Amino acid sequence: VYLGGGDRGKLEQLSWDTDAGTMTSVVYRPAGEDAPVVSRADRANPLQLYELPVPGQPLVVLSWQDTRDSMLSVPPGTPRLVDRAGLAVIPQPSGRETFSLAEPEKTYYRSVGGR
Repeated sequence: VYLGGGDRGKLEQLSWDTDAGTMTSVVYRPAGEDAPVVSRADRANPLQLYELPVPGQPLVVLSWQDTRDSMLSVPPGTPRLVDRAGLAVIPQPSGRETFSLAEPEKTYYRSVGGR
């Protein structure tokens, strides 16, 4: 993926099973010598949200199982550094923001920032 700074890197989603259920995380591996950046683990959800503390450019990664009937909504004016089917990467918002994934039977909400 190319992030806002134009740097190319690899974004991977990891998943593993625990006694509490399936957990997931993302790893951003920048090109070159920079160290990988890892998000906190998140319990598996239809709409995954990861805060990725990339130095100088903290990010939020949203991922979901893309279908022709699913639609991601982000707050108006939110820039998408990456916008692909099942994946969106945005700059970390300064305040609380809520994102939604609408599917035919249900809408899922995830929030980041603020308290």
